[in-house]
Amino acid sequence: MRRIILTACIILILPVIATGCLQPPAANPVPAPALNPLPPVSETLPPAVASATSPGKTVTFEISQTESSVTVTYTGGPDASSLSSITIRIPSRDGTQVDLRTIQNPATGSYIFTPCGLASPAVANIVGNFNDGTRQTGFMYYF
Repeated sequence: MRRIILTACIILILPVIATGCLQPPAANPVPAPALNPLPPVSETLPPAVASATSPGKTVTFEISQTESSVTVTYTGGPDASSLSSITIRIPSRDGTQVDLRTIQNPATGSYIFTPCGLASPAVANIVGNFNDGTRQTGFMYYF
């Protein structure tokens, strides 16, 4: 019985080995054409101050952080009068929601976030909603 199993294994393995050894060599790969490098992008705004601009929409925000809070300051901008609300989302680095706040008819000034356990905020995402229905990210700041 062992001889039959051994013979069957040899008969099955031998063709597999033989076909692997008899394959033609791989053709030389054709190198991909070289790509033209893109020019470097320069950032003109300081990291903690930004403007959001889409066709006809500009508002400005500033962000500062202390050990226990994050302060978002809405400083206005040319389209401040058409801004109907802002939504501010600040998640922590571990992915939990730290704070989510929607402010209707925002006035220029500071909004302070003092969430419990603000050990490490990851990003502040501020989305502006305008009177004409436009919705755009007004400011995205990475801590």
